[in-house]
Amino acid sequence: MAAVNLSAPFTSLVFTVGVLLATGTSTVISVALGRGELEEARNSFSQNLAVTVCVSLVLTALVLLNLERAALFLGATPDTLAYVKEYVGTIAVFAVFFTVSYNLEVQVKANGAPQVSTVGVASCAVMNVALDALFVVGLGWDEAQRKGGFFAPKPADIDCDASAFLCAGGRLMGTDDVVYFGNLRHKTSAVQHMGDNLTGAGEGDDEQIMLDLDALPERYDKVVFVVNIYQAMQRGQHFGMIQNAFIRICDAEANQELCKYNLSENYDGMTAMVFGELYRHKGAWKFNAIGQPTKDNSVGDLAKRFF
Repeated sequence: MAAVNLSAPFTSLVFTVGVLLATGTSTVISVALGRGELEEARNSFSQNLAVTVCVSLVLTALVLLNLERAALFLGATPDTLAYVKEYVGTIAVFAVFFTVSYNLEVQVKANGAPQVSTVGVASCAVMNVALDALFVVGLGWDEAQRKGGFFAPKPADIDCDASAFLCAGGRLMGTDDVVYFGNLRHKTSAVQHMGDNLTGAGEGDDEQIMLDLDALPERYDKVVFVVNIYQAMQRGQHFGMIQNAFIRICDAEANQELCKYNLSENYDGMTAMVFGELYRHKGAWKFNAIGQPTKDNSVGDLAKRFF
């Protein structure tokens, strides 16, 4: 999520380019139409659209050719650099479509058809909701203050990891059905891990897993969600050493939280948890809260429970 936030200024820049070029031109077009100079208005519209496309393509080229520099300029750290580059690079590729759509939204209004612009914006909003993932699993935590001497070495950051196991017949069929920080996207594209947060820095969900259950093939009848502390045994860490820690699952369409566990309470000495599962029942998906804490040391150890 930190990478998404760091990429937001670039998204705003793309939006600004489209609106900035449209605002002045829409005034020129409105004046021309008021004078009855239809041909001049059409020329202004065409010229503006051509300039918008050219500026967008130049912006795309500059960013893609200097992607790492752009990510660092936006504030990316070594931990988030790869993710910021991925987000910014994806936005840059489609920048021309963003700027033209923002531009046309203003231009169409100036051309005397505000209802068309309204219908277009409303349609995009409805489509965006329809394409949203049905469920979101969120994990968040903050490291508790640990006492140490003045010359004591800085303890290792506590890294909690959320993962999803896609099961067929109630069991894992292979390691490629484990979605985690080392396998961010399932081969069906129905389950997407949004990136690894190594420290718990930031507000809200520090890690998220997005699920589009409609896109999940019929052979998968259960998705199990787990959380563990990375290298907990080697680092001597457990859930009792973190605060404000939680894992939750939300229905994105209904904007409703289905279940949430506070990992900071009553799990002292535990290093992992089988959080819950989504399973098919008579053609519909149901959620079952589990909340089983374990002392597994890795996502691999947790996965062995389901093979």
